[in-house]
Amino acid sequence: MRFTVVGYGTRGDVQPYASLGWELARRGHDVTMCAPENMRAFVERTGLVYVPLPIDVRAVLSAPAAQEMLANGRFSAFMKWRGTEIKKYRPGMLEGLRQACQNADTIVGHPLVEENLGVLADHFGGRLVPLYLYPMWPTRHFASIFLTRKNLGPLNPLSFKLFAQIVWKASREGVAEQRQTLGLRQAHTPLHERARSEKRKTVISYSAQLLPRPGDWPDHVISCNGINLPDALKEKLGERGLAPDLEAWLTAGRPPIYIGFGSMPVLDTSRTLDMTRRVAERLDARIVIGAGWSNLAAASDPRVRIVGETDHAALFARCRGAVHHGGAGTTYATLRAGLPTLICSVFADQPFWGARVTKLGAGTTFPFQKLTEERLLDGLRVLMRADVRERARKLGAALQQERGLEEVADALVA
Repeated sequence: MRFTVVGYGTRGDVQPYASLGWELARRGHDVTMCAPENMRAFVERTGLVYVPLPIDVRAVLSAPAAQEMLANGRFSAFMKWRGTEIKKYRPGMLEGLRQACQNADTIVGHPLVEENLGVLADHFGGRLVPLYLYPMWPTRHFASIFLTRKNLGPLNPLSFKLFAQIVWKASREGVAEQRQTLGLRQAHTPLHERARSEKRKTVISYSAQLLPRPGDWPDHVISCNGINLPDALKEKLGERGLAPDLEAWLTAGRPPIYIGFGSMPVLDTSRTLDMTRRVAERLDARIVIGAGWSNLAAASDPRVRIVGETDHAALFARCRGAVHHGGAGTTYATLRAGLPTLICSVFADQPFWGARVTKLGAGTTFPFQKLTEERLLDGLRVLMRADVRERARKLGAALQQERGLEEVADALVA
């Protein structure tokens, strides 16, 4: 079978889709991977055929204007700004998607580009299978996680429809342009609504340990567990194991707390690093900071260590707690490692995962915009409680048994 898998965003967004592409190729399928230019090196190391999207999403998100809006909770302004910025790249992106999808039997895509992928599926005659890493399908049991954390009761299903309309409003101009260029009849409803009415196969991948499947989801919505980066792919990427100097630092003292500042909108890196060091001293703890694509300078001393790209599973196995932004993949990774987790959510699905971690008793959460020395200190003290550590340990043991990557691949070839 010929697959085109489309990832969109930065490493945490693209990695699950690339892992899926790798698994499908390992099974003998013909796989093309389409992703932004900022993920070129990563995708090419997987060995998949790569078709670039001519946009550097990391550069867009790292722009001072974007960081300021996210850091201060101005999410509506950010989404409006983002839409304007992305529009500049739209012609090249649509052409990249067209090239990637033209020979595909099945297109598997990220939700931020699924409307455009739906157009290409119509044009080329392939099938589009949406892959979501969070509970996107309407249910009466809770509201859309992108609109509220409140249970709206009988209005829960309508909240999903409202969110679909918001996404459609932001994308329909590009979809109309794309359909006109390809000579297709215009669409007047979101892809999500058409998928519901036509009962299209949809795959949703996150652990049932974190949130059970709602009982009112239809059979054509297939639930799978979370996608983890397999060891064989780490080997291929050259990311298996820890660097000798990091290994030596870990061995030289007590297990540290991991803090992933890389995906947070940190405006003043020096001030944030100083705050983190003071918290470490007050707790008499060691901290390893994942710099990711932030501007934190490399540093190492017995108390604080800053690292770049590394084997997170290997690192998490040596830690005693974790702090991060709450993206679906990072949340799954720290909980799978059995780490009590503090989520400093920024936006999108992150507040939802923070609420789930708190509900499960495996950690706590607060918005990144409210990050202070005292809040960080209090949050880390929660992680150190014996009851929280034990719940996180048990949850991690259960997640270790899951094989979500294989489940998603099975669902796609069925």
